[in-house]
Amino acid sequence: MSASDTQTRPNSTIARQHAQIESLVDALTSRFDGEKKATRNLVSLLNSLAAHLEMHFELEEEDEYFGYILTRSPHLSERVDRLLHQHEMLKTNVDDLVDLARQAFEQNSGTAELASMFAKFRSLLLEHEKKEIDLLQEAFNRDLGTGD
Repeated sequence: MSASDTQTRPNSTIARQHAQIESLVDALTSRFDGEKKATRNLVSLLNSLAAHLEMHFELEEEDEYFGYILTRSPHLSERVDRLLHQHEMLKTNVDDLVDLARQAFEQNSGTAELASMFAKFRSLLLEHEKKEIDLLQEAFNRDLGTGD
């Protein structure tokens, strides 16, 4: 890999985190599909998702990701700002899910409401990640001269 390749490729740590987050989301989806009561494992998986998202968003907000986009394509700054705002919203949502899962576990409660909230969160997260990929691709294409 040449030096110029490292300047135009997204951080590989971020790519690995995408895979980890996707695995956690899949595991949680399976748990909600199969379990009717909140378990310690469910709480643990949600805690893990929250921690991974926190680290993932911090890395994305560094210069190698969103900074790269703004350096290469400053006209995309409004879209970057919207995505950064979504990071805060998604972190709050996952923290709320963790709190609700803890309460449900302590009270030996069902997970129907929690599962519904998680499904909405999952949709928002997937939509957010798609927008980030589209934005990075647009900046990358512009840098290569294939954009407008």
